[in-house]
Amino acid sequence: MGMDYSKKITELKATKGTLVAQAEAALDAGDAEKLTELNVKISEINNQITQTAELRKASSDAAEPEGVDPDAAPENKKKVSPFNSLGEQLRAVKLAANGVSDKRLHAVNEAQGISTGIGTDGAFAIQEDFAGIILDTAATTGDILSRVDSYTSSSASNSVRFMTCDETDVSESVYGGVQAYWASEAATVAASKPHFYETKIDLDKLMAFIYITDEAMEDMAFISGLLNNAMATAANRLLEGSVIDGDGVGKPLGILNSPNLVAVDTEKDQKEKLLFKNIARMHGRMLPRSKANAVWVMHPDMAEELPFMTLPIGTGGVPVYLPPTGATGSPYATLYGKPIIETDHMAAVGQEGDIGLFDMKQYMLLRKGTVKQDMSIHVEFLTAQNCFRLQLRAGGAPKGKNPIRLKHSTILRSPFVVLNARG
Repeated sequence: MGMDYSKKITELKATKGTLVAQAEAALDAGDAEKLTELNVKISEINNQITQTAELRKASSDAAEPEGVDPDAAPENKKKVSPFNSLGEQLRAVKLAANGVSDKRLHAVNEAQGISTGIGTDGAFAIQEDFAGIILDTAATTGDILSRVDSYTSSSASNSVRFMTCDETDVSESVYGGVQAYWASEAATVAASKPHFYETKIDLDKLMAFIYITDEAMEDMAFISGLLNNAMATAANRLLEGSVIDGDGVGKPLGILNSPNLVAVDTEKDQKEKLLFKNIARMHGRMLPRSKANAVWVMHPDMAEELPFMTLPIGTGGVPVYLPPTGATGSPYATLYGKPIIETDHMAAVGQEGDIGLFDMKQYMLLRKGTVKQDMSIHVEFLTAQNCFRLQLRAGGAPKGKNPIRLKHSTILRSPFVVLNARG
């Protein structure tokens, strides 16, 4: 796997931003020796950035396929990265709010096709590499988002449409209607074709707010790290909740509201919150091709019941739950060898959806490749605080629309299985 040159350049620019902030502090303190030392380091970082950029270009040229015009400019691919760190860009935004315009802000907006005028687009886009860090961190730091089928759309897109096979019954056909025959079984082979339906995922707006004091705004390195972590954590929390229980209205459609969700009945007269038979029946209703990627997802209150669940043998029983084994083994608890993920986005104990077996790869998450932000210096004026608002667009939905019936079976199966409500 090749090097991610853009990521490396972003890391170098972030390091440079920290060094510049330290150099400014040394200059203010009159520490000439420290200033000289930092200037040398900044020069070295600049050289590394230049060399990495040249290597990225050389690598790109070497990978150019034959028959492609090297002089043809790709559509909407202009990269503009005038800021060395996110903190530096936020300081420019604060100055712009005070009437001191910075041409670099407008250059970033223009590169991403975003207006700098008044109205819904009257905000500044975060520099593309900084936006990528926020989005990637949000999508990879959780146990749920890191497992879904995730895509990034272009900055010009607000939705995506794609065709999906209408697959309901695979006892005689696959992919919604394709049939195969042995020549000896049919004198005439019947024509068949797959059935498709269109899926549309809208990109809904996700917003986060953060208050930053005037004093903190002076520390660019601190603000860069704070905002990256805060935004990524908030976005991750909100997106994971939507992937699990979103109603699809102004937010992604969640698995618990999926049209192909299968709910498994509890045992007759069951009074316990969870039995091994519940687990076994849920595992049996999982679509076979989805079992390899399946994970158990449950409310933390339900997870408390796991150590008490046993496989009945005679008048006693043996434990069926395997807790995590620490640094020398699996970091996750397991059932049927599948990891257990706890999240309070699942339903309350006793309700349908408090525990589920999900193939997360059968959920599609779409993210827009830009983050926009604006700010107000008027909020909390007396306490010298500035309010930054960041917004990104994301959408998601399960890939299928129907449970599936297999050959020689009357049971409906799915990549998404939950346990029914208990009385």
